[in-house]
Amino acid sequence: MKQTMNEIGLWEIFATIPDMIWLKDPEGIYLGCNRMFEKFFGAGKADIVGKTDYDFVDRALADFFRENDRRAMEAGVACVNEEEVVLAEDGQRIAFETIKTPVRDMDGNLIGVLGIARDITVRRQMDKALRRNTEIQSVLRRIAEAAVEAASLDELFKTLYQLVAGVLPADRFYVNTLDEANSQMVVSYYVDPARVAPQRRPLGKGLSEYTIRLGRTVHLTSDELARLKDSGEAMAFIDGVVEWLGAPLRDAQGRAFGTITLYSGDESNKFQEEDCEVLSIIAAQVSQAIEKVKMQEELRASEEKYRHLITALPLPLAIVNQEGDQESAGLHAAKLAWNA
Repeated sequence: MKQTMNEIGLWEIFATIPDMIWLKDPEGIYLGCNRMFEKFFGAGKADIVGKTDYDFVDRALADFFRENDRRAMEAGVACVNEEEVVLAEDGQRIAFETIKTPVRDMDGNLIGVLGIARDITVRRQMDKALRRNTEIQSVLRRIAEAAVEAASLDELFKTLYQLVAGVLPADRFYVNTLDEANSQMVVSYYVDPARVAPQRRPLGKGLSEYTIRLGRTVHLTSDELARLKDSGEAMAFIDGVVEWLGAPLRDAQGRAFGTITLYSGDESNKFQEEDCEVLSIIAAQVSQAIEKVKMQEELRASEEKYRHLITALPLPLAIVNQEGDQESAGLHAAKLAWNA
């Protein structure tokens, strides 16, 4: 078969195609391949023909390839699967969509399996980016909804943690706010199984202050955290921390009033390059949500205080809603109503 294909020049044609192309006999022995496939094994065609996958890749991957060969031969039709491989030539990791088709001679006898693998790395990256963007948009929408629905800041923060932990590594999660009047940093909310955080601490060289001073989202590895601690530039609780990510929270005038910070303690679940931008976007939405809920709390507190004052007044004064129903009344008004 190899000689026949060479005679009609098919391998010369295949050499110009950017996809990986190869042919194996029913036993998995290579009969031919193109230049792109040579890059996968890091060997020339002359060194590949006559050998099997087990001569070039580890057993687990070779078993995977062999199983897909058998599946195509048993099915009698083209079979498609996706796989990630590392090119031996340059170490590049590439995602492929692979089509394996059984090949038969003029008499219908099985000659082997023809494989064609197309690089779908960019397509996968685009699909991943699209899914990621959809997730982030959903989180931002739900944060805005939580700002309306939350009865308190504590309720808002619990919802925020659940949403943020769904899109970013968040083994430890903190929302810290400035109390400038008392020169303190307030831990408004946190989830941290590794420690019990103080509710307040004096302003100093914490990572939240460090983030506020820089005025931007900060991503720190364990080595960078240790360096900051050793230099005295920022003091950090870093036991068991692999990476740290923090972003400033800003009011409508752009002034920082706190931070949202995440700690990852899992080597296999580190922050990605785009996570800085993701947290920056989330922090902006969280800032608006916090401001909105604080205003609602202050309004409710003000209304309650006003109602108490009205109720205590020795005057015939009452509060009536838009429907004309009395909502509250001063003490004297209540007595008049009772006597009436």
